[in-house]
Amino acid sequence: PKDSMQHFQVWRWVSHILMNFSFLALFSNLLWWVYVGGMIEKRLGSGKLFTIALISALLCGFAQSKFNGFWFGGLSGVDNALIAYAWLYAMRDTRSELNVPGGLMGMFVLWAVLEAVGVFGSNTGLASHITGLLVGLAMAFVDTRHKKS
Repeated sequence: PKDSMQHFQVWRWVSHILMNFSFLALFSNLLWWVYVGGMIEKRLGSGKLFTIALISALLCGFAQSKFNGFWFGGLSGVDNALIAYAWLYAMRDTRSELNVPGGLMGMFVLWAVLEAVGVFGSNTGLASHITGLLVGLAMAFVDTRHKKS
């Protein structure tokens, strides 16, 4: 939302996941969505995928707008949430069929750290990326609190 008059137009908090500002961003975001989102949907159902995507889109959109204003777009915050969710879920429930290598999760965390210290020159997606990782971890923790093995 651009101003307080638009805060109750909920679609504005999630519409950023439908916009990307380059072909490379769109391609990589959709690649992660298909890879990790497909894995979650196949193993845990489309309802779980929708829930993770909706909650992370709302929270990532909120965080990104607070730190960088209303002009942003991309699915990367949701992708970060999916990766973090699948990784922690698999770690805490070894019977789970989710399989996300630790190195993949490490790559996403390293990307966020490099972005935070300014290696890429701009940290315009940092709030969304960090929020996505935290939301994914929190949701996986809640979903596996009785499944720890």
